[in-house]
Amino acid sequence: MTVAVGMEQTRFGLQQEEFDTYESEIEQLEVLSGLHIPSMLGGAKVFLGTVNKWVSQGDDLNLEQNVVVLPDPTANLSFPYPSDELSLALAASSGISTTDEELHALARRFNISIELLERPTTTLSGGERMLVSLAKAFALAKSAKQLCICSPYFWLDPDNRKLVREQFGSIESGGDVHLLLLRGEDDACESHFTYSPQKELNWHLHINQPSVLFPAQSFPRVTQEKQITFVSNNSSMKLRSPTLLTGRNGVGKTTFARLLAQLIQPETGKVEIITRGLGGGARLLLQDTVVHLFGDPVAKHLSRVFCFDKELGKQALRTYTSLQRTCLHKISNELPDVRVADGDRQETMLQCKLAVVVDRLTGAPPLLILDEPGWCLSKTVGSAFVESVVGMAHARGIAVMIVSHQTGWWNGLVADELQFVQDQDDVQTVRLNLKSARGVESQ
Repeated sequence: MTVAVGMEQTRFGLQQEEFDTYESEIEQLEVLSGLHIPSMLGGAKVFLGTVNKWVSQGDDLNLEQNVVVLPDPTANLSFPYPSDELSLALAASSGISTTDEELHALARRFNISIELLERPTTTLSGGERMLVSLAKAFALAKSAKQLCICSPYFWLDPDNRKLVREQFGSIESGGDVHLLLLRGEDDACESHFTYSPQKELNWHLHINQPSVLFPAQSFPRVTQEKQITFVSNNSSMKLRSPTLLTGRNGVGKTTFARLLAQLIQPETGKVEIITRGLGGGARLLLQDTVVHLFGDPVAKHLSRVFCFDKELGKQALRTYTSLQRTCLHKISNELPDVRVADGDRQETMLQCKLAVVVDRLTGAPPLLILDEPGWCLSKTVGSAFVESVVGMAHARGIAVMIVSHQTGWWNGLVADELQFVQDQDDVQTVRLNLKSARGVESQ
């Protein structure tokens, strides 16, 4: 397997490397850190075997000398509250107990509010978890011999991305600081990917101030309830697919996506989607796609999902084969020397996304939501993947919404853009604006 890798010494002193595949990025992380990162792509048995290998070699790895930020922020956090994570990290680094002033100073470095510090970690957005992960690494790095930060940008809005270079470029670290990125992840490079014209498809969004309530908790600590209300100047919008949804970290993008997918119900108000006269719940592909596998290897995902309908399972497998062939053809045209799926590698992140998407397309929902679909893919591979999915979805009359911070990736593909903005007068209200209509060619 040939993989293009680039290294540069940034002006801040960070050693930055870029990769064309997630698998090659993780391989380099393992080389640098000596860790064998457990992966769920091969299923629970492979994952547990890797964990066993990790534990059995723990005495030889000098784990205390490495600080690692993994691409999935949930894997970086262990305690119920962000304040616990950061206080213990500061204490572990300094050897003394932490004051509130030190904790709050660390939080401010990474745009973490005092209120967020005392919210349960399970209620944080993915971007907020990544900010806590970075703050934790910043605290620990001062006493470590090596710091490796792996693909943080997919979770962060443009303003928070700047914090990575600003904070870690000038950090007083005891050793090397490595920033491992997938190529184009920082959204700075120009994409050479040329999108093909898409079949035109419109859909309607009806929104009547739906409100989501996050209840108060009394264990392990007392926390206040939180409510988000989504409002729009237009209660009914006709949108062109694919539609891009953007917004700052923690504004409620994934919560809104879960509303559309009917995974959660509004406390008050209503939201409805209609495509070609048909309504119903959307199907959602979450950013951390691996969670959809439920412990199965990628190759067995479709057989598990359609275990009670063998004919539908065969149809889904044919769809998967067709979609993978289309996607790999597009990638090979752009990156002829890069292999992202072949006979030697059956369980890649791309194949995981393809399998889950096929599952989501079956049943013809009115809307397919792709939550940061480029996560763990390089810009070219991510563009090929999403274009292939949009093409297949439109052919079936299914509209597509892309929830993403990587706005530059989708120039030339998305037709309309929606933006979530927090109301300045009421922090519990999020306003949905039709920010712009993007000129794309339709066939």
